[in-house]
Amino acid sequence: MLSILTALVISAAIKIVGALLVSALLTIPAACSLALSRSFKQAVILVVIIGEIAVLTGLWMAGIWNLAPGGTVVMLLIGILAMSLMTRAFRV
Repeated sequence: MLSILTALVISAAIKIVGALLVSALLTIPAACSLALSRSFKQAVILVVIIGEIAVLTGLWMAGIWNLAPGGTVVMLLIGILAMSLMTRAFRV
């Protein structure tokens, strides 16, 4: 049931916001949270937090600087991923 609902949400979201943003919002926050978390529960919570922060901040930045919202969110997610991987490298 979870897989079916996920597939339905993804197919609807691709039509609304585009394939780039949907694939970035599925993969990049998960990679960030796996780099920073110590347990699965912590990773799930971080995925939600990172995704929400990226979307809200990206839309805010796009509105202020008149940028493309989808690209701004994706670039912000890539920056967050780079910072989380550097944090992981320094933490170990």
